Amino acid sequence: MANYARPFLPFMQFRDTSGNLLSGGLLYFYEGGTSTPKDTWADGAMQTANDNPVELDSAGMATIFVNGLYKIVLKTSAGVTVSTWDYCWFPVITGKMATLLDDPSFDNFGETLGLGTAAYLDVGTSADNVVQLDDSAKLPAVDGSQLTNISASGVALPYNHISGLEFTRLTGTTFSISAGECRDSTDSYNVSLSSTITKSLSAWAEGTGNGSLDTGSLVPDTWYHVFAVGTADGDADIVISVEGNLTPTLTGLGDYDYYAFLGISFLLNGSSQIIEMHQDGDMILWDDPVLDVSATGIGTANADRTLTVPPDYQVEALINATFGNPDSPAAVYLRSLDVDNEAAAGDTTAPLATIVAPATNERYASGPVFVRTSTSQAIGSRANFANSSLDVCTLGWRYQRGK
Repeated sequence: MANYARPFLPFMQFRDTSGNLLSGGLLYFYEGGTSTPKDTWADGAMQTANDNPVELDSAGMATIFVNGLYKIVLKTSAGVTVSTWDYCWFPVITGKMATLLDDPSFDNFGETLGLGTAAYLDVGTSADNVVQLDDSAKLPAVDGSQLTNISASGVALPYNHISGLEFTRLTGTTFSISAGECRDSTDSYNVSLSSTITKSLSAWAEGTGNGSLDTGSLVPDTWYHVFAVGTADGDADIVISVEGNLTPTLTGLGDYDYYAFLGISFLLNGSSQIIEMHQDGDMILWDDPVLDVSATGIGTANADRTLTVPPDYQVEALINATFGNPDSPAAVYLRSLDVDNEAAAGDTTAPLATIVAPATNERYASGPVFVRTSTSQAIGSRANFANSSLDVCTLGWRYQRGK
């Protein structure tokens, strides 16, 4: 739509300082605050430009249309300055504005702007009202049940987020995952379970009460990792995959193209039954703790100690330990394999010791303590006297899910 210039002081008769009409007077137009000439027009459609300066007629008048910011200087016909006005603003009248100004009612005004009817109803949280921020600059509580066209990933959860989705062993061959939500491994989709789902150890099939194994057959005495899987449409399910795979096999799972590792793994016994354990948030405890180390004459060099915790990712093993030496006071240092292999010290020298046995032929205990494992389930131990004995019992482990 066309734009229009504004009339400059229509029907105005200009006079000199003595009050006489400025017949033949001159009006100069410049860009505001400058001496750069600026156009004016003889018509509102800006088709015919005026001379600059514009000469006043015998009545001290002229037809002038302006657009924008001006400095205006009024002079006599002899060039004597009468007055100067600077930074005079005459905003352009756009075609849309002209239509608005011509609208006979507020409803027509809204239609011209393309506003829905709700835009000029009272604010509130009822139907057809406009929701506005409250006094704390927050949205008021509203019922979002009627919101549509929001995809499963429309409101993205934080990367690696996990809430809920906790494991419960039901029987030796069944388990459940509680309701909750997480962000998939590609940070593209939310995967959400609206209610608890129950799965068995048989081949995966969609839905509660069905299998969870992604591929192959169960292997006794083996760890299995637990994953949430989802579709682009927002469907969700649970899959398990054998140790060595922190990426489940999605082939054969239909439209379930997205996954998230839930930070949960369980161990099968020799009969392919889930060994009993309990999860509480980031913590998993064995019902029956495992004596993983029972060693004598352990020497003074580092020895890797394999614990009954998940493989393939690092966890913080929760352990009890006892230590002693039949011949002399001794100390042992239990450490993560991520840090330096340092000798144990029973005094004030770092890294000190995890357990100090101050008397000979006595066993001393420490625990429970957390020690970070390697991806191969190991921690390191190192005593300061060779003929020492060490026992380590694994109580469970901690893994910071979704952080």
